[in-house]
Amino acid sequence: MRIIDRFDEYMTFKHLNDNRATKDLGFSIGMIGKSRSEGRDLSKKAVQRILAVYNDIDETWFKTGEGEMICEPRNSRLGLFGKEPTHEEEQAAPVSYTASPISLDKLIDQMFTNGKTMSKLADQIGVAHQLIANSQQHLTKAQEETDRIISLLELEKGSKAELEKALKKRLEECDQIK
Repeated sequence: MRIIDRFDEYMTFKHLNDNRATKDLGFSIGMIGKSRSEGRDLSKKAVQRILAVYNDIDETWFKTGEGEMICEPRNSRLGLFGKEPTHEEEQAAPVSYTASPISLDKLIDQMFTNGKTMSKLADQIGVAHQLIANSQQHLTKAQEETDRIISLLELEKGSKAELEKALKKRLEECDQIK
């Protein structure tokens, strides 16, 4: 049995029709009907919204079909955020907290957008780490090459100290140019 089938069962139990549920949930017209099509079901976003608005649906039953359909009504904020609000959050919340379907829709959209942004940032951090590792390898190779040049030049003329001093001065000049 699909989630949409369990939602139909809940709607029948609560004497809801598609029009009423669509308005309650802030869904686009026809979304519930399209979810009934063969090979389709409700999206994760739609399931989250249903559980937040119809807070007496047992989440386990709704998602898996196991257990009872109806449960004790839960705080919609608890169902939406997955945690008990802190004392400070309780104090900051309006006395008559009612979440409109439109504000829930915007909040859920923002949560998914933030998740995508976090994923992109994590990828960019990985690229930065790789660039740093590559830079360190290049610096090590440059140091080895510098040491080799110093050794070769030392054989040709001058002391190592004079050559190191000249090369360091040149490197400092290069750093100042950057």
